[in-house]
Amino acid sequence: MKLYDERVYSKIKNFETGYNGFTMMNIKDSELKLEYFDIKDNLVVSEKWTADIQSGEIKNTELKVDLNDPGIILIK
Repeated sequence: MKLYDERVYSKIKNFETGYNGFTMMNIKDSELKLEYFDIKDNLVVSEKWTADIQSGEIKNTELKVDLNDPGIILIK
Protein backbone atom coordinates (compact mmCIF):
# COMPACT_ATOMS: atom_id res chain seq x y z
CA MET A 1 0.00 0.00 0.00
CA LYS A 2 1.36 3.40 -0.98
CA LEU A 3 -1.33 5.70 0.37
CA TYR A 4 -4.70 5.80 2.05
CA ASP A 5 -7.60 8.20 2.54
CA GLU A 6 -8.61 8.82 6.14
CA ARG A 7 -11.06 11.64 5.37
CA VAL A 8 -14.48 11.42 7.00
CA TYR A 9 -17.38 11.95 4.60
CA SER A 10 -20.20 11.77 7.13
CA LYS A 11 -21.25 10.43 10.50
CA ILE A 12 -24.17 8.10 11.05
CA LYS A 13 -24.93 8.08 14.74
CA ASN A 14 -21.43 7.59 16.19
CA PHE A 15 -20.03 5.81 13.13
CA GLU A 16 -17.75 7.69 10.71
CA THR A 17 -17.97 6.83 7.02
CA GLY A 18 -15.20 7.44 4.51
CA TYR A 19 -15.24 8.67 0.94
CA ASN A 20 -16.38 6.41 -1.88
CA GLY A 21 -15.17 7.00 -5.39
CA PHE A 22 -14.30 5.59 -8.76
CA THR A 23 -11.30 5.07 -11.04
CA MET A 24 -10.81 6.06 -14.67
CA MET A 25 -8.40 3.81 -16.54
CA ASN A 26 -6.73 4.82 -19.82
CA ILE A 27 -4.47 2.52 -21.81
CA LYS A 28 -2.31 3.77 -24.67
CA ASP A 29 0.36 1.54 -26.18
CA SER A 30 2.49 0.33 -23.26
CA GLU A 31 1.24 2.92 -20.74
CA LEU A 32 -1.59 2.61 -18.23
CA LYS A 33 -2.88 5.74 -16.48
CA LEU A 34 -5.22 5.50 -13.48
CA GLU A 35 -7.11 8.47 -12.04
CA TYR A 36 -8.94 8.08 -8.74
CA PHE A 37 -11.89 10.39 -8.04
CA ASP A 38 -13.90 10.78 -4.84
CA ILE A 39 -17.68 10.98 -4.42
CA LYS A 40 -17.51 14.78 -4.96
CA ASP A 41 -15.77 14.22 -8.32
CA ASN A 42 -12.42 15.56 -7.07
CA LEU A 43 -9.32 14.03 -8.63
CA VAL A 44 -7.59 12.54 -5.58
CA VAL A 45 -4.67 10.49 -6.93
CA SER A 46 -3.22 9.62 -10.32
CA GLU A 47 -0.62 7.07 -11.29
CA LYS A 48 1.10 5.74 -14.39
CA TRP A 49 2.40 2.29 -15.18
CA THR A 50 4.48 1.18 -18.14
CA ALA A 51 5.07 -2.26 -19.57
CA ASP A 52 8.25 -3.34 -21.31
CA ILE A 53 7.06 -5.34 -24.31
CA GLN A 54 10.35 -7.25 -24.56
CA SER A 55 10.82 -8.32 -20.94
CA GLY A 56 7.22 -8.19 -19.71
CA GLU A 57 8.31 -6.04 -16.77
CA ILE A 58 5.68 -3.63 -15.42
CA LYS A 59 6.78 -0.51 -13.52
CA ASN A 60 4.95 2.17 -11.60
CA THR A 61 6.47 5.32 -13.13
CA GLU A 62 4.39 7.97 -11.38
CA LEU A 63 2.26 8.31 -8.25
CA LYS A 64 0.82 11.77 -7.64
CA VAL A 65 -1.51 13.05 -4.93
CA ASP A 66 -3.63 15.57 -6.83
CA LEU A 67 -5.93 16.67 -3.99
CA ASN A 68 -4.34 18.92 -1.37
CA ASP A 69 -5.96 17.46 1.74
CA PRO A 70 -4.23 16.33 4.95
CA GLY A 71 -6.53 13.29 5.03
CA ILE A 72 -4.76 11.76 2.01
CA ILE A 73 -1.80 9.96 3.55
CA LEU A 74 1.17 9.05 1.33
CA ILE A 75 3.35 6.30 2.76
CA LYS A 76 7.01 6.90 1.94
